[in-house]
Amino acid sequence: MEKLADKQIKTNYRPPKLSWRKDWLIKLISLFFAVFLWYFVAGEDRVDMNVKIPVEIVNMPRDLIISNQFKNILEVTVSGPRSLIREISRSDISRSIDLSNAKPGNMIIDNKPDSISFARGITVLRIQPSHTILLIDKLIQKNLPIKAVTKGKPPREYELKRIILTPDHINISGPQNIIDKHKNLPTKPIDINGLDQEVTRQIYLNIPPEVINLIGSPSITARIIIKEKMVERKINKLTITVIGLAKGKKAVLKPRVVELKVRIPMLVSKSTLKPRQLFTARVDVSKISASQHSAAVKITATQPGIIIEDVIPASVNVTIK
Repeated sequence: MEKLADKQIKTNYRPPKLSWRKDWLIKLISLFFAVFLWYFVAGEDRVDMNVKIPVEIVNMPRDLIISNQFKNILEVTVSGPRSLIREISRSDISRSIDLSNAKPGNMIIDNKPDSISFARGITVLRIQPSHTILLIDKLIQKNLPIKAVTKGKPPREYELKRIILTPDHINISGPQNIIDKHKNLPTKPIDINGLDQEVTRQIYLNIPPEVINLIGSPSITARIIIKEKMVERKINKLTITVIGLAKGKKAVLKPRVVELKVRIPMLVSKSTLKPRQLFTARVDVSKISASQHSAAVKITATQPGIIIEDVIPASVNVTIK
């Protein structure tokens, strides 16, 4: 009976089936991916490389400005997997400097490794420069006049009367310590050597680089007015001629001569031996009806450019007979 029971137990016992092929396949695939990822991340070649990272200024107060030239590109040496290093050039990475609490004066900012946000796995080895120095100044505006500067001289008989500049002022905005140094903006020397007539030229300013950075290199129109020099002369006893007298009438003038104060162009004065010959004095009596009348003396110059400053007397007494 016992033997029969043992036989029945052995007949009914079935050991559990092992799905070792299926389990080991999953394990092998997992192991393969783990090794692949390890090789890709940890086992990938690590390289050192120098990259350029721009400096970005943020939150600058509106009434302040940076007045010095600072290095706005950092040279950073990094180390990491080759694939991550390559991505840096395609990433928008910068060294951000927050100036929301800035005040006028010098600021020294440390460029620490954690000041630049690189991807995980990249190590910063060195940053050059290690510090960024900023000179913070007040932002002001000023309307500065342009000053014309000349060189050379016109011929002896001519003179520079004036130079008209367009524009004659420039509105400049920038650091107070730079703008306060300048009362005007001088031009580069304008050559007037040998000029004997009016000319118009395009000129530029002669200003230091710190001002060029604020306004650039604007072109200025200069109208250069050259005039012939004038010689002052006094003409004595210029005889007055009567015109418009009716036929059969006679006019008596008192006085019969006038004195002139004039200015004559130098070249005209040099070419004339007797300056009196350059002028005529006339009194028109055609509209005088009374026997006695006061008439204005009209002076005419025979050459252009002559200026009559005074006539003594300006009028004479006329008696018609």
